[in-house]
Amino acid sequence: MKKIISVFVLLALIIPGLLLAGKDFKQGSPHNCQMMKGEIFHMLELTDEQKEKIHEINLEFRKKTIPLQADLKLARIDLKEAFANKDSEQKVKNVAKKVADIKKQLFMLNIDKKLEIRGILTEKQLEKLDDWKPCIERMRGEDRHKRFNKRIWKREWKPKD
Repeated sequence: MKKIISVFVLLALIIPGLLLAGKDFKQGSPHNCQMMKGEIFHMLELTDEQKEKIHEINLEFRKKTIPLQADLKLARIDLKEAFANKDSEQKVKNVAKKVADIKKQLFMLNIDKKLEIRGILTEKQLEKLDDWKPCIERMRGEDRHKRFNKRIWKREWKPKD
């Protein structure tokens, strides 16, 4: 009897571990994405010239975005202060517009960067990149937001007693 119980306990511990381990190797899982994060450019088979151009584009992008990101942080602080000080509605809206304008600038710089990089890649490289899109989205966290929103909207809201 003790042997039977021991076997069931052992199986109860081993089977969930095996099932969880198997999840890591499914296509598009975070594990695979992290493994391939450093391999994307290798798999695209970029030429040295392409690598150099992409590196330059990324450096220029970072130089342009750092001051904007700092301005965005300051504008968000201003917005919190405007709410905390109970400033006029117009002042709060002006600060909120400033935050939105900075976000728009950052977004457009990102789009410009992507278009510039896309212009460097060959048709074959673009096709390979499209194959990796689910993993790239997951690495950026875009998939996380989708999953989070699904969980939130599935829950039923219940008032506190």
